[in-house]
Amino acid sequence: MAGRRNRAARRHADARTRGGAPGLRLGVMECLTPFLAHGLAGGGALTIRVGSTEALVEQLRGNQIDAMLAFNVPRLPELRVHDERSYDLGVVYAPALAPRGTAPFRLEDCVHHPLCLPDTSLSVWPRLDAEIYRVHAEPRIVLRTNAIALLTDYVAAGIGISFLTSLDAAAGVASGRFRFAKLANRRLAERLFLCSAVNAPLGKAHLRQVGALFKAIP
Repeated sequence: MAGRRNRAARRHADARTRGGAPGLRLGVMECLTPFLAHGLAGGGALTIRVGSTEALVEQLRGNQIDAMLAFNVPRLPELRVHDERSYDLGVVYAPALAPRGTAPFRLEDCVHHPLCLPDTSLSVWPRLDAEIYRVHAEPRIVLRTNAIALLTDYVAAGIGISFLTSLDAAAGVASGRFRFAKLANRRLAERLFLCSAVNAPLGKAHLRQVGALFKAIP
């Protein structure tokens, strides 16, 4: 399997050298797509694939994409990490379901409301669930999904509250659909990674291109 991957990577690199391949193939999580346009000015051709962390890791390991921007990427020998940064989770809510007290809110001041939570396919799930059940033995969970857009739709409709990063919530906050506030619990954070495959190194131009895209994410 590793041999086939290496041969595929070499064929792709050779095609690029001959000018026979399209530009950079970048895998990203859906919540990051609104921010990419700010980093595209002056860049080369770009093909973007959207997916979960797990799906993008498999595509990168199989040389189906050249680089990826995703949260909570596992440390694997096949992957090279070029950059990373942390984002704290916050509480996302409609005004009628505001947590008790003032921000930054404690998790225990939020979980008395109905909850809209990520499902098991999202990388934040195990840590977030552990923290919720630590402070409330029987939370009322009204939705579990891997669709961030659906989570935010439920929040905007006042059905429940959720816990997301500022990137996930940015569009809804900007449009006034709901509010975002920091949590006092500092253990709940997502880490954003920029990675490529070890067996298919990025050239200097593509490194500059993906570096600019990473920096464009606030």
